[in-house]
This record gives sequence, C-alpha cells and structure tokens, in this order.
Amino acid sequence: MTDAFDALRADTTPITPSTEFTARLRGRLTDTLSTTTQTTTPITPEPPMPTTLTPYLSVSDAATAIDFYVAVFGAVEHHRLLDGDRIGHAELMIGDSQIALADEYPEYDIVGPTTLGGSPVALMVTVPDVDATHALALAHGATEVRAPSDQFHGNRNGQFRDPWGHRWTVSTPIHDRYQEEAAAAGFEYVPGADATSESHDHQVKHHERGDLYYFTLPTADLARAKAFYGAVLGWQFDDAESGHASNISAPPGGLHVGQTTYDLWFAVPDIHAAVAQVRALGGTSTEPVHYDSGWAAECTDDQGTRFCLSVPADKYTR
Repeated sequence: MTDAFDALRADTTPITPSTEFTARLRGRLTDTLSTTTQTTTPITPEPPMPTTLTPYLSVSDAATAIDFYVAVFGAVEHHRLLDGDRIGHAELMIGDSQIALADEYPEYDIVGPTTLGGSPVALMVTVPDVDATHALALAHGATEVRAPSDQFHGNRNGQFRDPWGHRWTVSTPIHDRYQEEAAAAGFEYVPGADATSESHDHQVKHHERGDLYYFTLPTADLARAKAFYGAVLGWQFDDAESGHASNISAPPGGLHVGQTTYDLWFAVPDIHAAVAQVRALGGTSTEPVHYDSGWAAECTDDQGTRFCLSVPADKYTR
C-alpha cells in the first residue's frame, strides 16, 4: 500500500547557493564579528603588601608591660594570645604605630634586655608633652637615663628605661631649625640622595597603589580662600602665588583658582596602564601628561564621577 506521506517528503538533495548570496552572507557575518564587543570580567589585582617596621619587644612580664605602655603612652591593645601563664603574642597601637610584645621564651632563646644585661636598641616616640610623659613613665617604675631638654635638632626630648630594660626616647617638636642648629653644633647636614630639594619634606611619602596623593579645592578668590582655610584649618601658604598648603601631609593639598570641582589625585604605578584600564572599563581619561610633580591624567569613572591619576615624581615619594 502506498504511504500518503511520501508525497510530502522533501527532496534532500543539497542546494548550492548562488555566488551573490554566498558573498552577501559572508560580508554580513564578517561585519557582525568585527563590530561585536567582547566583554570580560575585570580581574581584581591582589592588594599590595604594605611596607612597615614593627618593633617586637621581649619582656619578663608581658601583662604588666602592657599596662605600663597603656598608662604612659596611651597605647591601645589590639589583642593578646595566651599561652598558659604567658602571653605568646600581643599587639598594641601607640598613636599610628604598632608594636608587638611577648613574654620571654628562653627555651627558644627569646629573652629581654634584663636577662641579656642591656640592649643597644632604643625606641623613639613623639608625644604632645615630653615632660609630662617622661614624668609619668618614672612614676610607673621607669628609670631615668636623661632628663628632658631642648636639642639642636628642634625637639625637646628625654630618655628612660622601662622596668623591662627597653630604652625609650620621648620627644616633642619645639621649632624647625634643624639644619642651622646642627651646623652651629659642629655637625655636617647631608641630605639623602632621594630627599626632596624643597622645604616640604614632611609631605614626601611612600605611596601604595590607590593612595590619595594630592587634592585641590576650587576657589574664585585665592587670597580670600587662604585667609578662610588658614583660620579654620590652620593651613599655611609659603608662596603668595600658589594655593599649595605647605604644612599638611595626610595627604598634601591646597587651593586651585578657576577650578569648579574638587580634584582627588590617586597614586598608580603605571599611568599608561591605569588609563588604559579606565577606558576598558567604560570610563574616560585624558592622555597622560608629565609635569614636574610627575605623571597625571584626568578621568571619569563609568558613572561619570571625576577623579585623577598620578605617578608622583621621585622627589615627592620615598
């Protein structure tokens, strides 16, 4: 019996398209592929490891030593790790600086100055009132090495040994005539090879990727703005023609005449690579420009927020 569906069966013989159709299809595919934007998920780089120096003190009674540093320096205890009746590790913050300490572990050859019979190392702490801190240390059992006195380097400082044999120099700045008074005292002042040639050495810093390097505030009247911010924030301006505030450092910054927006300058290790990444992620950037202060580029992010990138010149970083 004949199958009625045989009449509906299509011819499966391949059809060779015309030359014109083949050319048009190839052209459309080529155009589409060449204009397609390939998106990739940006890779978040590992944050850089900070470069820090942390004194690690060995003491014969860590718990009491922590109490001493809290009372004398206003230290803040971050944490301690207990090892039976000993403190195996503790971390304190004194101002912006960290110290670590632990009880003695003679079985691992870890002992403090009292066991060793002294130490050639001294620790220096800048404090608001050197006389008050020095007196407080003595009241809590420290031994005076040198009473506070004014020094040629522009500081008033004194020294004491804490009850565990560690020697501390406490210091308070009193004026800034270091080079002149060092020369008068018979010393030769020799700046480091990478030291800035300008007078703002306190503004020269080590910059990690992403650190805020500099900022500017907009103003239409520089003299008026200087008077205002000088009174409110204590900013000082050494140059009558410049809005740079010479006495601030965290970060440095100043005023910019004619500017209408706040500018924040962030440090990057490679200005050209950073600009390329800004653009790849949908932001915009000017072409990098090299100034005396370093490389710079003005950018917006992918939402239109303005920011700036900079590779600080060698004289502004250490």
